[in-house]
Amino acid sequence: MAIDFFQARCQSKTSESVFGIYDTPPATLSFANSDDWNVWVDNAGAKEITHTAIDDCLGITS
Repeated sequence: MAIDFFQARCQSKTSESVFGIYDTPPATLSFANSDDWNVWVDNAGAKEITHTAIDDCLGITS
């Protein structure tokens, strides 16, 4: 089974210097309410980051 990790519907991009990932299927980027973040990302260079949600987005089942 081939998996396409580049599906646009599963990706989001940001160049924010600080953001979080909120891990509710599917995992999403969050820019407010840091108390809810599961992962804190420091992007000091403000480079463009592409986040790909894998769970409940790419059709991978266990």
